[in-house]
Amino acid sequence: MNFNSRKSTGHKVDLTPMIDVVFLLIIFFMVISRFSSQERTMVDLPPAKDADTKIIATQQQKVIINILRSGEVRIDDLAYSSSELSELLTGHKNDKILIRSDKSCTWQQLKPVFNACSQAQIASPDIAVMKE
Repeated sequence: MNFNSRKSTGHKVDLTPMIDVVFLLIIFFMVISRFSSQERTMVDLPPAKDADTKIIATQQQKVIINILRSGEVRIDDLAYSSSELSELLTGHKNDKILIRSDKSCTWQQLKPVFNACSQAQIASPDIAVMKE
């Protein structure tokens, strides 16, 4: 009795669909991590009692400007000076702008960001606050 002389049935597993799915998952997680990193910067937002607050999380924000407690301006985890910020915002004058500032920031720290918005002809950027 020779067990090695059997013919193989010819069934092979095609790995192409599995590889396609793995690449799609990799692309999906790369895109999601990019979007979530925009709001990952820890900023303690100022409270708003009587302000007309609307929910802007459902709106598509193109540029999210984070102003840290130290006054550093960050977009997508990259620090920008006021001149670099105005150049960047010039290309986004038709997009939605969201400014997230730490509640301990002074007007002197916020003023360059608002000046850059006005130089880029952005009339009304959204300002993130924490609803009390």
